[in-house]
Amino acid sequence: MELNPGRRKVYLRPGVTDLRKSINTLAIIVEGKMKKDLYSESVFLFCNSQER
Repeated sequence: MELNPGRRKVYLRPGVTDLRKSINTLAIIVEGKMKKDLYSESVFLFCNSQER
């Protein structure tokens, strides 16, 4: 996968985020905890823990 954000801002949420959560929960994280506009032309990246 190639990520070319162009003129968009890219935000990386540090720490572990449970990626099994719904899109609504991730939207709450963006607006509530990250204090970012969900509808801005931005890319939001989340990290998951790797369990093996």
